[in-house]
Amino acid sequence: MRQMIEQGIRQTESAPERFLKRLPPRVSEAFAALRTSVDTWDELHLRVGRYCSVTRRGETRRVPVTLTEQEMDALLHALCKGSLYAYRDSLTQGYLSIGEGIRVGVCGAAATDETGTQLLGLRRVDTLCVRFSHPLRSIGRTLVGDVRSAFPRGTLVYAPPGGGKTTLLRALATHLAGGERPLRVALIDTRGELDDGFFDKALSLSVLSHYPKGQGIEIATRTQDAQLIVCDEIGADEARAVLSVANSGVPILASAHAASVEDLLRRPPLRALCEAAVFGLYIGIERRPCGGESHYHLTEWAEMGEALCG
Repeated sequence: MRQMIEQGIRQTESAPERFLKRLPPRVSEAFAALRTSVDTWDELHLRVGRYCSVTRRGETRRVPVTLTEQEMDALLHALCKGSLYAYRDSLTQGYLSIGEGIRVGVCGAAATDETGTQLLGLRRVDTLCVRFSHPLRSIGRTLVGDVRSAFPRGTLVYAPPGGGKTTLLRALATHLAGGERPLRVALIDTRGELDDGFFDKALSLSVLSHYPKGQGIEIATRTQDAQLIVCDEIGADEARAVLSVANSGVPILASAHAASVEDLLRRPPLRALCEAAVFGLYIGIERRPCGGESHYHLTEWAEMGEALCG
């Protein structure tokens, strides 16, 4: 296993600054009182009746301010552009895709069917988890050669939730679809999280927005003549489509929740993909609080084969 260290170079545009303008003045002022650079913020948690918080570089700080139900309702309506009905499906699934490099996780009091097993929607929203993507020009650049070297096999990026998988996928898609030898890249963006609005118009990139992952992968293979397919957070539902893509000769760049290679192999769908040699490279992300560095642990297929046999 090889290790690499990379530090992002941040551009001036700030998603957190844009989002703070949407909040009630007293709430945004409470966040501003933290006296930390908003450009380093990764997440905001906005809560009704409980303190809010901000996460930066893996560390969370409480912000002594709460939202009222009325403020939360007004904010939610603004994020939905005045129509909760238009966003009902994604709200039921627990997220909002609002673009501008901002992703919002939603939770509260659920409405279910008579059996209590089928989620129908939300009766009340109590918490918003607002996640920001940052335009990082250098992230992933040192990994491009390794990803290309794995072809015709794909690459699987793994990390715990919030570990930077989506950021790395987005950066690798940018590098591979650009430069002097661009690949035809198809991006499956089911939840509007990968296409954050920072993609350059010169990229050789096709975006399949809001397609179910499995169907999006199959359509990209059949209709886009893609040389690389990018998909975030694959699981049991996508495993069949991923295997089909691999059999067709198109490499896939994907991510999965796991803290280690051993964690990956404990999940039957991912283990099956590993056994089928779908991926030639596995990239684990370890984010360090100090300095915003990302440490990458690279495992090639030969090493993974030994882990499978062990």
